[in-house]
Amino acid sequence: MPTLTHHGGHVGVTGSCHELHYGANHSLLVDCGLFQGKDAVRHPALEIEFPVDPITAVVLTHAHWDHSGGASIFADARLIIRQAELDWWQASVLEGNPESVGLREQDLAAVAGRAEPVGDLEVEPWPGIRLIPGGAHTAGALWVKVGDVALASANVYLYETLAGPTAY
Repeated sequence: MPTLTHHGGHVGVTGSCHELHYGANHSLLVDCGLFQGKDAVRHPALEIEFPVDPITAVVLTHAHWDHSGGASIFADARLIIRQAELDWWQASVLEGNPESVGLREQDLAAVAGRAEPVGDLEVEPWPGIRLIPGGAHTAGALWVKVGDVALASANVYLYETLAGPTAY
């Protein structure tokens, strides 16, 4: 079972960034967000205060920039995102006003060419780590389950979402 370190999104509500350690040279990051609002006063720029070399993959729970804004920093890591979320992100940029829904064009540029989209079914891309589509926060959000721990990002609002098949 991996160990978990919260690098962001655990004190305030933005800057989501959670690392699952599988050893000294292998980690999976769940989100790599920037801070916004009151959190941005304490963290005015993207601050990476941990080694990025062990990060072999980044799972983006959704495309809002407080969850995906640091994707360009992890240039050597795999980027995992739901296809529905990637499609929504691209459509929002094409419509010309992505910031109105919390997206940034430069983040999409860092992700689009190297994303490894997953579909609408639950998958287990690594032993013991399940990517579960759901939540109504964005068009193609997902959450990550490791054993009995859910890294829900902004996607799970109620316990019932975890306990049953209904997405909220």
